[in-house]
Amino acid sequence: MMPVFLFTYHAYGTRLPDREQGYVRRKQGTLPPDEEAAKLYRDQMQQDAVSFGGEAQLQIIQAVRNTEPHIDITIRMVVTDPTHAHVLLQWTHERGWKSLRTSVKTAISIALKKQQDKAWLSEGASAKQVKDEAHLHYLENQYLPDHRGWKWSSAKGLFK
Repeated sequence: MMPVFLFTYHAYGTRLPDREQGYVRRKQGTLPPDEEAAKLYRDQMQQDAVSFGGEAQLQIIQAVRNTEPHIDITIRMVVTDPTHAHVLLQWTHERGWKSLRTSVKTAISIALKKQQDKAWLSEGASAKQVKDEAHLHYLENQYLPDHRGWKWSSAKGLFK
């Protein structure tokens, strides 16, 4: 199976340490909710948190789809939610996943900044490699379609 990855991009200010699910800290993994850390994070924020409304969700999907021919990838699915977007993609060339993740994030940022000039995405993004066909089937048929926002897949096109 060629490389398939699920990239997740979070809306700015939506993954703070006081979330019920906890929060992720680089090199430490998932940590329990922390009110004090959340206050520190909020104090350091340069702007209010953002969310992806319907128009922003559609712009994210279009921006990702527009990258496909330029970075030689195949988009399998893009799903959105008010707090994040997932991009499921694959490729056959030797370019690394970190570079592809950055290219997709840049395209999303540029598209959203045309709507309003502000930070739309949190720093970084997660990347999970799809290990086998069963995992891919689960993502495409259960996990990703359950998201609340607009979605696009190579099989169904645009749907909600």
